[in-house]
Amino acid sequence: MENRIKEIRKQKGITQTDLAVKLGVTQGAVQKLETGQNDLSSKMMERIAIILNVKPAELLPKEWQSQSIEDYCRDLVTVIAIVEEWLIAHKKTLQPKAKAELISSLLEIAASESDSEKKKIKLTEFADFAIKHAG
Repeated sequence: MENRIKEIRKQKGITQTDLAVKLGVTQGAVQKLETGQNDLSSKMMERIAIILNVKPAELLPKEWQSQSIEDYCRDLVTVIAIVEEWLIAHKKTLQPKAKAELISSLLEIAASESDSEKKKIKLTEFADFAIKHAG
């Protein structure tokens, strides 16, 4: 997933190595997070935002920030939590690639729908779909 971690990190004068140390990960892991090669979990996004002294929503691409991105992020985290809780309760798993695809699809819904009520309905429908098709 595209993000603004690298841009903001550089603006703050923080190196990948410095960020990696503060996160307790390798410099290579930070590089993969910045390029979207590694899944950026909501917890990791929150940790990075704290270190960079920004709101988590600011780490997302600028074009998504024109929407009510904080509301959307809250909805997105809720949908993912619902899916994860269901998976745990039913002793099922979602592979990392499938989780990344889930998040990507949810972000596409957010980017394509400007009406917040319709967006919530689509997110709920998507969570139901993901739960029904979990392996």
